[in-house]
Amino acid sequence: MSTLYPDESYCKCELGSILYSKRKGNEFSAVVTDQREIAGLFGHVEYDVVITVTPTDQIVNEPRKFKAPTRFKEVSKLHNQLSTIHKQLYLKDIFPNFPQAMVFGSSAPEVTQERKKAIAYFVNFVVHNEVLCKTKVFQQFIDTFQEIMENPPPTNTESFPPSELATPVLGHLVLGGDEEEEEKPAGVISEKRPSTISGPEELSESEDRPPA
Repeated sequence: MSTLYPDESYCKCELGSILYSKRKGNEFSAVVTDQREIAGLFGHVEYDVVITVTPTDQIVNEPRKFKAPTRFKEVSKLHNQLSTIHKQLYLKDIFPNFPQAMVFGSSAPEVTQERKKAIAYFVNFVVHNEVLCKTKVFQQFIDTFQEIMENPPPTNTESFPPSELATPVLGHLVLGGDEEEEEKPAGVISEKRPSTISGPEELSESEDRPPA
């Protein structure tokens, strides 16, 4: 079985495709942003690895970040596999060392800090090596990485169709209730309509006279 993927079509995630064939115009970096202890019968420490893809033309494109949790033993296994491939292919650069596994004390603060730095340094080394990024074992390692959406678009916005928006209509005057009277051209007298409002101003002539 081949050590390297033959082409990009074998990559199963977007980050894998970018690292495989879209290296031109992009810069890559890796950091470990956080770690946490997972309690249980087989308790362990998880490390959050973030790989950043930064376009060289940042005026047009923004950096993209991909994140996944991993364990020390998973990265240690990957380190051993890539170390062997690095020797077999006679690749340049000095392959980084990696901390030894521990049976006890793996969650001690000084141990987690050492492992955090080692994981970041190792993954950084790999993402900067075009050949190692094409290996099957590394592509399988990054299959679980998901893109971080730092500024997601709002989802609770409401829009109204133009027909439901209240807009003033020139030439109309609203009179008591729902009746409307159109504006008349200059010089034309509007016909007076009887008012529906009762009050002193609407009393008939007989009602308006004082009693004799």
